[in-house]
Amino acid sequence: MKKMKLVAGMMALSLSLLVGVQAKANVGQTAETKDSITVQWDAQTDATQYMVTIGTDYSDNSGTPVTIPAGTNTYTFTGLKANGEYYVRVNYAYAGYSGEPQEGYVGAGNVYTAPGKVTGLNQEKWYYFINNVNFGWDECGDSYDYVVKNSKGKKFASGETFSESVSLYKVKNTEMYQCKVRAKRKITRLNGKEEVLCGPWSDTAYLFTQPMIKKATVSGGKLKVSFNKVSGMSSYDVFVSTKEKKGYKKVKTLKSKQTSVTISKFKGKKFSTDKKYYVYIVGNKKAGKRTYTSGRNYAELVYKGTSTRKYPFTGSK
Repeated sequence: MKKMKLVAGMMALSLSLLVGVQAKANVGQTAETKDSITVQWDAQTDATQYMVTIGTDYSDNSGTPVTIPAGTNTYTFTGLKANGEYYVRVNYAYAGYSGEPQEGYVGAGNVYTAPGKVTGLNQEKWYYFINNVNFGWDECGDSYDYVVKNSKGKKFASGETFSESVSLYKVKNTEMYQCKVRAKRKITRLNGKEEVLCGPWSDTAYLFTQPMIKKATVSGGKLKVSFNKVSGMSSYDVFVSTKEKKGYKKVKTLKSKQTSVTISKFKGKKFSTDKKYYVYIVGNKKAGKRTYTSGRNYAELVYKGTSTRKYPFTGSK
């Protein structure tokens, strides 16, 4: 009975070692940048030279082999794409028994460039009534880290995701948020050790909702509008139309501290209580050479002394 237990224990130990240890590869990467990969392979004692080929996958044989002297077992490929996946093969030449040149096989495997800088980071949709915002970016990694801060620089959320988008709840409709994302990729080194490559952090993107109108009226031939302030804005634009889904004209740009406006005329005419007017506000955040906007989701209908919220802009942010 004791002998059986000993054998069983040794088998379990062997299995755990097999599961927990990554086998060493004959070919692997030892260094990388966003556009280069350095590969290394096991030296062959009888090699007269090595032939190294890189392709997009194991079936890609279009590349011309690079010839490497026998005393060298490493090579750096350049001019590659960021976050690229490639397949490297290494063969070697040696002298046969009769002295004729022969070719042997060292090994092959997947290699990867480092992730590049995340691009396309932007707000996808802000859901005002459930305090939710979605933001996304262009694919450029296996996984991603993200950090979101409020307009004062205090961290609001952070984490890791395996998709190119994040959905955040409990955001404040009167707050502007700033976010950054970086791409990551998991690789296996020549020695079998796994490692995570991290790209640089993206440029900052800004997330905020369309300012909600509190009151809109027509009186004395003028349109008067007040709205909720959103922290961190650079300016607000006011748009007006006499049609629900088209014809909007920017009638005023307001400074960041303004939350109300009076418009005297629209298309050269005074406002009338007997006519329908549609009005909405867009918030703007200027950052360097780029201006982020809240987009438009709803417009306020002003007619006969009342105002009604309308949602004519399907698919808007």
